[in-house]
Amino acid sequence: MPTRPTTAAPTVPFDDFKPTSPYEHTAVALRAQILEGTLRPGLPIPPIKQIATDHDTSVGTAQRAVKLLADWGLVELNSGRRTIVKYAAAVPTAIAEAPSAVALSPGSLDLEVRQLGAPIANFRADADPEDNTDLRALLVGAIRRSGGSLSEISDYELVVYLAGSPTRVTTFVATR
Repeated sequence: MPTRPTTAAPTVPFDDFKPTSPYEHTAVALRAQILEGTLRPGLPIPPIKQIATDHDTSVGTAQRAVKLLADWGLVELNSGRRTIVKYAAAVPTAIAEAPSAVALSPGSLDLEVRQLGAPIANFRADADPEDNTDLRALLVGAIRRSGGSLSEISDYELVVYLAGSPTRVTTFVATR
């Protein structure tokens, strides 16, 4: 039986790549999230069903988009496990703690919510990284949006990054 033809990964530079099919458009949008740092190296991408919903495509189209990201070397496919981001342009893979010379002041922050160590949400907000009241309010809002229970708030943590940077400022863990 003849083998099914496969689409080879594009050999043109990313900047010159012109998506034509829905899965290519979805892959390019996900690639932009990786390069912007919304999807961080070492962390899983959203589930296929969520990608399909977010990009108004079918599950099959979302799967092809993720396969294309793997062909491009941006993600690592793991059979039976989540797909992991493995590349981000000009972003070191190790996330460093914020140097003490960085003046921490209220402003735009990238926030990652984790439940029992597993990332469940990423978002950007304006807040003071040293104000526990601000951080608690952001964490509570994220828990509610994700459908979690506030009675389990100690299972969650809020990892705070400087906006657009891999530099971690702090990790906030609330107590009941």
